[in-house]
Amino acid sequence: MKAILTMNDDIFGEKFSEEQFNNVEISNISINDSEFNNTNMSNSTIKNVQFDKVTFTKCDLSNVKFIDCSFRNVTFNNCKLLGTNIISSRLTQVNILESLCRYLNLVELKIKKSNINNCDLTESSFYNLELNKFDMQDSNLTGSEFFHTSLKGIDLSTCKISGIKITPDVLKGAKVNMIQAVELVELLGVEIVD
Repeated sequence: MKAILTMNDDIFGEKFSEEQFNNVEISNISINDSEFNNTNMSNSTIKNVQFDKVTFTKCDLSNVKFIDCSFRNVTFNNCKLLGTNIISSRLTQVNILESLCRYLNLVELKIKKSNINNCDLTESSFYNLELNKFDMQDSNLTGSEFFHTSLKGIDLSTCKISGIKITPDVLKGAKVNMIQAVELVELLGVEIVD
């Protein structure tokens, strides 16, 4: 199977299970209507790849660099995305579910009709993202950074946000619960007194 990915051939309707694709370079292909189960793709570089109707289940995508990729109708379920970088890419109808995403770096992305649910995003970075119909629930954002990424209309009320690094312009219009509001006010330098 490794030869298919390194030969730069398009992939359609394939099912991969317990494969080892770590430390590979994949570029200029389309992967459509395919499933990856319990597959290790860690430490790989994936450039200019179009993913359409692809499911990743229990895959290790740690330290993968996705650059100039397109993700459409893609699900990451119970995956490891530790230190993964997704850069200059488009995500449409992408679901990241119950995944370990610590140190995830999302940079220069257009994200539409997508959600992150029940994920650990501790110390992750969100830089210059365009979010449209984006939802995040029950996720751990402890110590994460948001810069040049408007959270207007995004409901963070079910997420952990302790130690989040954020600026007022990014936070404007976000939805938070009362406990989070107190923490964010303190983060912005406002002192609360009785």
